[in-house]
Amino acid sequence: MAFHLFMAVVLALFLGPSHQLDDTLDADLGQCQAPLAHRYQCQPPFTDIGGRCVYVDFGTTGSWYDMRTLCQDLGGDLVVMHSACFFEDLLNYISEHAETKGDFWVGATDEGHEGVWLWVDGSPVKMGSPYWGYRSTHQLPDGNIEYNCGLLDDYHYYYMNDGMCGDVNPNHPICERAA
Repeated sequence: MAFHLFMAVVLALFLGPSHQLDDTLDADLGQCQAPLAHRYQCQPPFTDIGGRCVYVDFGTTGSWYDMRTLCQDLGGDLVVMHSACFFEDLLNYISEHAETKGDFWVGATDEGHEGVWLWVDGSPVKMGSPYWGYRSTHQLPDGNIEYNCGLLDDYHYYYMNDGMCGDVNPNHPICERAA
């Protein structure tokens, strides 16, 4: 089992019943490698990551808004993560391909509805493990009204955190579009 999923299980056991893993984790364990028949042919610059067409742009940085516009200009949007398996595949891809450090914007926000996190497709963001990081005494997100956009936080081993949407340094986009 990958290190990140192992840590998510350890955190869930440590945190107790109020921080249980989301329902998809149980269904995903042991099923994270999609059969080759279910892989997609993605048009550049997108590549197949976990059976989805994703573009992790290691060379571009900007605000959440600018990076969302970049993704939309490519025919997609910032990435949505509903599956622990896809999250694992994405983390593995970043680990294998990143040449520099930095955070990565994802399509999660609570802007306009503080504390209610939604993906850019309108679906709710699952809170807690295995997606969100943990800071010494509490589970993330822990930002105030100024921290409204989701990112994979380099400082927190690429678990999700809430960041300032206008922050540009160095926040890269992760885009996704339909195959």
